Amino acid sequence: MADKIKIIFWPDVYKEQGHWLPTLAWAEYIHNTYGDKFVVEYMGIEDCREIVENYILDDGTTFKFHSILKNLYPKGYTNEIMTTPGTRWKPEHIWALAYAGFDNDSSRVKAGAGETSLIYKDACDFNKLWKDTIIKDASKVLVVGGYFTALELLIMHYFCENDKDAFHLGNDLHFAISTTYLRHPEEDPAIHALQNLQSFSYEQQKKLLNVVEDDESEDVYDEPDISLEDFVSPIADFHEFVPCARLFDYSHYSHGPKVHYVEPCITKELGKN
Repeated sequence: MADKIKIIFWPDVYKEQGHWLPTLAWAEYIHNTYGDKFVVEYMGIEDCREIVENYILDDGTTFKFHSILKNLYPKGYTNEIMTTPGTRWKPEHIWALAYAGFDNDSSRVKAGAGETSLIYKDACDFNKLWKDTIIKDASKVLVVGGYFTALELLIMHYFCENDKDAFHLGNDLHFAISTTYLRHPEEDPAIHALQNLQSFSYEQQKKLLNVVEDDESEDVYDEPDISLEDFVSPIADFHEFVPCARLFDYSHYSHGPKVHYVEPCITKELGKN
């Protein structure tokens, strides 16, 4: 499989089936049509595994699922936390991803990851999974996140920019976004990422930007050399896929050249209840 391009879908942190199911139709099409060139896999919290594994292809196979953030979001979490999206999203997982970009455990601890914390454990697990499993045998990787994981993709983008060991694929690691509903042009993924950043305190914002964008800073609480707006700006270069016909969107909306309508994605009935 080393000569194949790997596509990793990460539609949402939380178990929102409406954000996951459309990508399964894309994944099935890629598998059936371009299976000799591409391999499709998923990653997400453990509660989302059943969405993917219950989608059985005509040849009887299912897509491989990689469980992440298992300590912060243990199995059953989404059944226990039945609240609004804003309160069930844990800011701690952003720190886990941020610390995952460090190439060794001592650097994570020095940056502020408590060695016995759930954040630290998930950071180590994510780094190991990414380096030893996800990218190990792939020639190129495309990570397709969801609108609601734009900040997470951005963090990984900066890891690549900073040539992190676990995320090093040079120009062969790419990012795209799936937006599984019709959004307003001004509510783009970069704006959502910015809103998530603004939910952190000012001191936390400074630390996060220093840890992710410039981990060589002497003090993680120094004033960053980049504004929040500039920090999220690379998201504008990610291609965005909307599983809906252009005809159904408002005719006066214009999203720009990076946004692509890829027609409705109708999934078949899941293999299990």
